[in-house]
Amino acid sequence: MTKKLCQSLGLASLILVVNYGELLGGGTDTRMHSPLPLTSVCLAQVTDILLLSLGIFLILATLKRMCFYPWLRFLLASFIPSYLIVRTQSAFPFHLRDGIVPLVAIAWTLLLLLFRLSFPQRYLKAMDLASEIGVFFALFAVCSIVQLLWVARWKPGPQQRAVSWMKAPQPPRLHSLLVWIIFDELCLGNVRDVSRNEFRRIIGTLVQQGAQAVILGCTEISMLVGTTDSAVPVFDTTSIHATKAAEWAMSEQ
Repeated sequence: MTKKLCQSLGLASLILVVNYGELLGGGTDTRMHSPLPLTSVCLAQVTDILLLSLGIFLILATLKRMCFYPWLRFLLASFIPSYLIVRTQSAFPFHLRDGIVPLVAIAWTLLLLLFRLSFPQRYLKAMDLASEIGVFFALFAVCSIVQLLWVARWKPGPQQRAVSWMKAPQPPRLHSLLVWIIFDELCLGNVRDVSRNEFRRIIGTLVQQGAQAVILGCTEISMLVGTTDSAVPVFDTTSIHATKAAEWAMSEQ
């Protein structure tokens, strides 16, 4: 039972890695598509992994008692590799051409079927070996869960604003700080003077570097700063779009 549970946990983490893997690298895209705090996003991903692994475990434990389980095991061995390729291909450093994955799936299934029919004893040993290897995927799942729990407690600090392993001069890395302020403060209605001062400092730096205007390109930024916080013109895209939409609607009437 422990082995099946480990296999289920590892498989669930691999299936969902596309959903949470980006969080472990900074959460750029995930954070920008969720109105929830970072802590809630990470805990939701951990919950998904645990629930899916429990579901897989219960299904496999039930089907193992069926007479057709050996053929079901064969189908899983045929389907899972191709499915994982499809799920994780966005993380590949190269692009897979259309039709490649179905061809690989068909070739793998035929090869596995030929192996099963021609060498049944070796096939069973290979499946047992694959089953044992599958247990170690639980280590991947545990590492992912631990990382997600760490990210759930993360807050931007000075160490996130520069790449510590680079010795050459570099500009500050402000993206993580801005994403935090927007999604974990402003989106939740938390307007802090400390964050306002950070935005003022960033605007001042941009002006010193030659910026002739500032565009507030996110709808929540105007909650924090405005025209009085900049020495150059400020364009609030929220106000501009709302005004133009109202003018357009009134002109149609």
